[in-house]
Amino acid sequence: MEHVNNDSSEQVEVTVLFFAKSRELSEQRSAEIFIGKQLTGKDLISNIINNFPSLSGIQDSLVIAVNQNYIERDSLINFRGGEEVAVIPPISGG
Repeated sequence: MEHVNNDSSEQVEVTVLFFAKSRELSEQRSAEIFIGKQLTGKDLISNIINNFPSLSGIQDSLVIAVNQNYIERDSLINFRGGEEVAVIPPISGG
């Protein structure tokens, strides 16, 4: 697991889990990152993209789940630390 840190006060550590295309682009299954204690879904995605720029090409279509609950981009999320943040890319098929 890669350990990524951002400079800011009031941060907590979460585990980011990557699936399918996001795993391929980030080249890892999971990583520990530090994020603000309170973020919107949009801010959370931006934070993940800042830590993993290789995901920027799919950021507009990413779905995020925190502790297995899907998050809307305008939702306000309160983090305590230890949460699992799943990065789920768009699924294509026919």
